[in-house]
Amino acid sequence: MNFSDEAIGFLREACKETEITRPLRDFPEYALATCTFRNMEAGDGRCGFLIVPRPPKTERGEIFAAQIRSDAILSFVGHLRKSMDAAVIYEDRWYRENGNIRLRIKARISHFEQIMGRKCTVRRITGPEADDFLDRYHSYGSSKCKYRYGTFSQEGRLIAVSTFSGARRWQKPEGTVSSYEWIRYASLPGIRIAGGMGKSLNAFIAETAPDDIMSYADLEWSDGRVYETLGFAFENVTPPQSFIVSENKREPMKRLSEKSATEIIGNDPDAYIICNLGSGKFRLKRKAEQSPLPKEPPR
Repeated sequence: MNFSDEAIGFLREACKETEITRPLRDFPEYALATCTFRNMEAGDGRCGFLIVPRPPKTERGEIFAAQIRSDAILSFVGHLRKSMDAAVIYEDRWYRENGNIRLRIKARISHFEQIMGRKCTVRRITGPEADDFLDRYHSYGSSKCKYRYGTFSQEGRLIAVSTFSGARRWQKPEGTVSSYEWIRYASLPGIRIAGGMGKSLNAFIAETAPDDIMSYADLEWSDGRVYETLGFAFENVTPPQSFIVSENKREPMKRLSEKSATEIIGNDPDAYIICNLGSGKFRLKRKAEQSPLPKEPPR
C-alpha cells in the first residue's frame, strides 16, 4: 500500500463521512480528504486534509518544480481555510511522525480528550524535561531556549510544554523594547487543553514582563488564528524553505553546499527536494499599549 492509500484509509476509518477529491488539476496525484464530523459541544464541523506524496522521479531534484508545487499548495489551502479547518499531510512527515500525525488528525475531527486549563497548573520545568517532551510531541522537536514552562493536569501529569527565548533589546521610538520569542508549544497528542496556550503565556508574562512577544505558526497545520485570540497581530508570512528529504528526514538546503545537495540526490534514488509552506509571523506588542494580560480563548 502506498502513502496516499494508507493515509486515505486511515482518514476513512477515523471519520465515516470522508469525501475524496482531486482538486488540483496540475497535480492529480494530490488528494483532498474532506471530513464531516459531529461534536456534541461544538456541533457539526468540517476539516480538509490535503494529502501530498513525494514528487515524481523526473522532478525529484528540481528545486523550481518544488517551489511551484509549494505555491500551488499554499494557495489552495489558503482558499480552503476560508470555509473550513485544513491541514497538509506530506509523505515524509506521515512516516517520520506517524503516531503523532494520526493523533493530530483525530483531534482535528473531534476525537480528543478535553481538559480545562483553569484546572491545570503551570510552572517552570527543567531543560531535560522540556527537551524530552518536545522531541516526542512537537513536529520540529526541541530547540534552544531560556524559559521553559510545563502545564500539569490535576493528577500531576505533564500535558503541555511552552518554551521562550531570552530578551533581545531593540531601540524603538517609544524607548528600549525587550522582545522575546515564543519558540515552542506542544500538548500531548489527543488532548485539547481549553485555554492552555493562554495559561502558559500568562505565566511567562507574569514572570518576565516582556514588552513584545513574537511567534510563528506552521502553515502546514495552522493559519495562526489561535494567536489572534491571545491578542497577537499578524505581521507577515515567512517564505517557504527548501529541504532535501532522505529516509523521510528533512535537511534544510541552506545548510548544504550546491555540491553536497547534488551528491545526495545523485547517490540516493529515494531522495528528493521539497518546499514547505513557510510560517505565519505574529506579534504581541505590550509596551506602547501597556496591555493587560491576554485573555484566554473562550471555552
